[in-house]
Amino acid sequence: MTRRAAIPALALVVGVAAGGVSAQTPPPTARASFERGLAALEADRYAEAVLSLEASYRARPVPVVLFNLALAYRGVGRYRDAVDAFERYLADPATAGDTARAAAVQQEIRDLRAALASLDLALDPPSASIRVDGRPRVFPGDRLSLDPGAHVLEFTAEGRLPHREELSLDPGETARLSVRLDPAPAAYPSHLAMEDTAGAAPPDHAPGAPGHAVWGTGAWVGASVAVAAGLTAAGLWIDGSVQASRYDARCRTAPAAGDCRSAFDSTQSTLNDRAVAVNIAWGVAALGLLVVAVDVVSGLLADDSHPARSLAAGAGVGVGVGAGRGEVTVRW
Repeated sequence: MTRRAAIPALALVVGVAAGGVSAQTPPPTARASFERGLAALEADRYAEAVLSLEASYRARPVPVVLFNLALAYRGVGRYRDAVDAFERYLADPATAGDTARAAAVQQEIRDLRAALASLDLALDPPSASIRVDGRPRVFPGDRLSLDPGAHVLEFTAEGRLPHREELSLDPGETARLSVRLDPAPAAYPSHLAMEDTAGAAPPDHAPGAPGHAVWGTGAWVGASVAVAAGLTAAGLWIDGSVQASRYDARCRTAPAAGDCRSAFDSTQSTLNDRAVAVNIAWGVAALGLLVVAVDVVSGLLADDSHPARSLAAGAGVGVGVGAGRGEVTVRW
């Protein structure tokens, strides 16, 4: 829909209004922004006009600025905002009495309303919130009024996955859209009534299922440390054996033991160092295995379905369960 045809009929109002603003002697900021907005509006630079006229109206909210701002909104295709600005212009007492101008503005409002697109929405759930082009919108009934053109609609609701739709509407078009927000995957509840399960463990509570933490992060770290330390110890031991073999090959068959004295001292020192390092590495590996054992046992005790938990409970071990309340705790 081309709106240029309606602009000349209202351009005279812009000129008259400009003179009115000069007579009112507005603040310098408001006046400068207003004049920049008028210049941009007359040059069809509507986006620039919107920015300048909005700044002028914030500095001094007078009807003449509101009128020209409505023209700028219309130029950038923001028909809903243009209608709102025109209606506020007409509602201002300062504009009363000029019936010809009011009639022209009312006709413009009717034309703009006719150009708006409509979107019939069927929402599940009906209470979902809507954002249109990043701005929240109140959704009365089942119809949404939109400017023609491209839009991005975002739907959200508590307990549901968000949904996004992109669409393009022609002037005056009525489109229909059905949106169902899928339930969001809920975190497993921390407490479940025993009577609800009828004596059986929940489906996701079986060993190996999500939420079952028998083999946790600590166990993985401990196992990694144990493997690394064990490999290091084995490597040091092999290196020491190689050093000893080299000494044997060089000196065991030598004619005089004194010829290999320095080699013996060097080899003996190296082997001593290797022995200390091997012992340290094995100690670290043992510590890693201990971490694995502790983490696995903790996971078993936290798993209510595991026999170890029953044994611990029978032995009087406190595991953080609401005893006597029919509750179990799921450890993630």
